[in-house]
Amino acid sequence: MSELKYKYHPVIPDLKISEDGTSIIWKDAPVLIRNYTKNGKVYPRVNIIGRTFMVSRLVCYTFNGPPPENESIVKHIHGDSNHYKNLMWELSGSNNPLIQRKMSEKDKIEAARLLKKGKTKKAVAEQFKVSISTIKRLKRVYT
Repeated sequence: MSELKYKYHPVIPDLKISEDGTSIIWKDAPVLIRNYTKNGKVYPRVNIIGRTFMVSRLVCYTFNGPPPENESIVKHIHGDSNHYKNLMWELSGSNNPLIQRKMSEKDKIEAARLLKKGKTKKAVAEQFKVSISTIKRLKRVYT
């Protein structure tokens, strides 16, 4: 098993974050990660410099760069893991067409073909870097 990769937050001085958000260090001291529960979902968060930050947002900003828009939220691609590879920025607002990750027509057809061959929705979603719900919608339309 490999050691966790750490990076310093590009804006908050002396804040070091692990790649999966399980360890956060500020000014050489570990930061207590507290879980916040809303509607049955658990959200890890921390208090630093008098503010509360969601761990997923800190990880995404540190490892994936700043959000493209101020209104951007962090989206978990698969499940609830806060690993930076599982996080991406998304514009908030359920009616905003920009929040849906685009798949080319060729990719949609290929994904449908893989589903028909028995590949799982999760595996297809991972291959095309989209959510499982996107693949579920695609399956209804293309199969």
